[in-house]
Amino acid sequence: MSSEDEKLAQSREHRPAYDVNSAQSSSGPIVSDIPQMPMNNRSIRIISNGSIGPLVKPWSPVTLRSIFYIPLLLFMIAAAVALEVALHFSQKKNGWATLPPVGVAMVIVALWAWTDLDIRRQQPYIDLARGNAPASKSLLLDYSGKHPALVTYNAMHHNHYIVAISSILVLIGLALQPLAAALFTVKSVYGNGPDLTVTNLQTPGLVDTFSDFTAFYIAAGFTGSSILYNVSPPQFVNEDWVIAALTLPDTKVISNGTLSARTTGVHSLANCEAPDTINLDSLNGTSFTLTGSSGDCNASIPITTAGVFPSVQANIVGATCAGSGSSSSVQFGPVAFWTFFQQANDGQAPQTSLVFCRPTISVMNVQATVQLPTGQLIDVTPISNFSSNITDPNGPLNGQPLNGVVFNLTGADPGTIMRSQATRTALSTAIIIQTESLPGGLQAQLSNQAMMVNTTQLLYQRYMSTAAKENYFLPQQSTLRVTTMTFVSRLFIVLVHYFHARSRDRVILLREPGTIASAAAYTARSNIADFMDPYADGAALNRLLKDKRFRIDKATGRIVMEGDYGYDDLLSPVNGTHDMG
Repeated sequence: MSSEDEKLAQSREHRPAYDVNSAQSSSGPIVSDIPQMPMNNRSIRIISNGSIGPLVKPWSPVTLRSIFYIPLLLFMIAAAVALEVALHFSQKKNGWATLPPVGVAMVIVALWAWTDLDIRRQQPYIDLARGNAPASKSLLLDYSGKHPALVTYNAMHHNHYIVAISSILVLIGLALQPLAAALFTVKSVYGNGPDLTVTNLQTPGLVDTFSDFTAFYIAAGFTGSSILYNVSPPQFVNEDWVIAALTLPDTKVISNGTLSARTTGVHSLANCEAPDTINLDSLNGTSFTLTGSSGDCNASIPITTAGVFPSVQANIVGATCAGSGSSSSVQFGPVAFWTFFQQANDGQAPQTSLVFCRPTISVMNVQATVQLPTGQLIDVTPISNFSSNITDPNGPLNGQPLNGVVFNLTGADPGTIMRSQATRTALSTAIIIQTESLPGGLQAQLSNQAMMVNTTQLLYQRYMSTAAKENYFLPQQSTLRVTTMTFVSRLFIVLVHYFHARSRDRVILLREPGTIASAAAYTARSNIADFMDPYADGAALNRLLKDKRFRIDKATGRIVMEGDYGYDDLLSPVNGTHDMG
């Protein structure tokens, strides 16, 4: 036996032994004689000095009473409604001062921290009410004086999940956005919005005015602006798709989120590739001929620097093709994007690039997702082919896609000719601007044909889908049923109170725990007092109580240890035979 254990044993010898018969006087009632009362009674009758005493109202923390959390719930519901009203006035006033919401958040977090403390303090008594509680979960358990992070860890270790959740919510309330309080959290949630009926405004079909090239000219200008000024795509257009226009819901109905509709769309693909061969022949130092081929298509471009350096040139020409690549008109055939760069007339060979593209379009029934309220096209899922005069072999285009950069100008007026030239200039210039913005600039990109193909593919495809918005849709109205997803402010009630109430219903405390007097009263007239030693430190108490079991007597409110008289028959709230609930 260690010296410490000998000291504890000697201290017990000088203490009066605990007489279990004193707790069960012959003149007083035994446990089985105590009247049974339902758990939902507001008061209980306690045993005092061996006799049945007066009715006493059990102690319950203020924060866990309905007079506390119901008003707080109503306040948070009102706050959620006020958010919607405040949003309207906030837009008019360019926002609100931060002090009022921060002040409200401080109050909410403080109230929950108070609630969390009471939940922690009650946990040992909840385990005692269950009966057979080990000391580590009852007499030795102390959550009240520890940091919430440490409480969370210890509570998870002891399977006290409600305590852990409560402490986590305290941390969230302190660390995250002001209204993300622990018990009630107001936040934006992305979920299902209302199903709506909108008007579909278009149907696929070739516009008669496509041949004046206005839409192509404007689309080329947009492509350059998207690079230089980071301009967003037009409504209902993305990099390679354009869908039929439709009316967007009023912002009073749904102000943000997405709209999903089954509609029609035009899919444009550039199908660009590097040449199989490329050659630059110098004629006299300032004049060159760039030639190249890709499959059964080839291109030949005359270039002159006119003695001006550095010389950066780019343009687009129609490719001459045989077999499957041939076309009856240049406006339907493959095209070649070329780029020429010469730093100086110093004898070094200029850098060149040649990219062949074979554009295609398809008209489809699609499921499309549109951003609200901007109308930007987010996603398109093809469903089936859609019949239109655009892809019809007997239609005005003979089922062939317009390449949009090389046109049949026979009989064209001067304005149309100028727009066709400006279209090619704007699109090829956009490619130069994009390559100059990439790592290494234009010279590095020209030394890598794959990079030039990627840049050309991206911008040409963007140009084609933008031009398709005006060229390949005819006005036609119809109703369309759509679904929506939206961000909405929602009030979340964390169910800590609900689950904790079920646990604490088993506990009837006659007094508020926490004081020395309260602790002494809970263990008075039980074998715990005889077992404990005033000289025991924390480690000694842990050893003494490690393998002991405890429960709380609902009739007297005292905590008793296994081995006490009548321990197995005490009116513990969850005792199957003498359950008072």
